[in-house]
Amino acid sequence: MFVYLNSSGYDAGNKSGDLGVKGHLWGVTLGVEGAFDSGLTVGAAFHAGTDDSDSQGSDFSHTDGDFDYWGLSL
Repeated sequence: MFVYLNSSGYDAGNKSGDLGVKGHLWGVTLGVEGAFDSGLTVGAAFHAGTDDSDSQGSDFSHTDGDFDYWGLSL
């Protein structure tokens, strides 16, 4: 069994502070693997996470983005 935790972020903009983007990602992966006497190894993993991102542009071009994701690997 294994567990992998991941977190990262980004922040960019200009010197005057009126343009920019920020984001934060969080995620986790949980998995298992097993080996058979024949030498075959199999495994499965589940991963899930979330993101929160915001941007600011000149005038009216402001955005907010939030999303969740998940998946299964065999």
